[in-house]
Amino acid sequence: MFLQALELGFWFGQAGLGRQHRERIRERLVWGRPPVTRLPVIDDRLGKMAGVPTRLQARVASGIVRAARWAADTRAFELVILRATCQRWPTGKRLDSKITLV
Repeated sequence: MFLQALELGFWFGQAGLGRQHRERIRERLVWGRPPVTRLPVIDDRLGKMAGVPTRLQARVASGIVRAARWAADTRAFELVILRATCQRWPTGKRLDSKITLV
């Protein structure tokens, strides 16, 4: 009984992985880029709200997203976010420089 359940789980797992693999290959072939992280519920809702874009609209949006991803993947962007966080972080009492911790 246990082995049958294990085998059934294995085959379901293989079927799910195969479907995901096919979807990734399809997206690579159709759009020419690797798939991005998906948030299914949010993606579906936003897809319905976006409607049916023209090719030019899709290319412009893709270019903007590509530029934003490039900028967000830089050290400079990380430092800008770090500085903004530090400026807005509540500051508490700081130790006086003359005080030493023993």
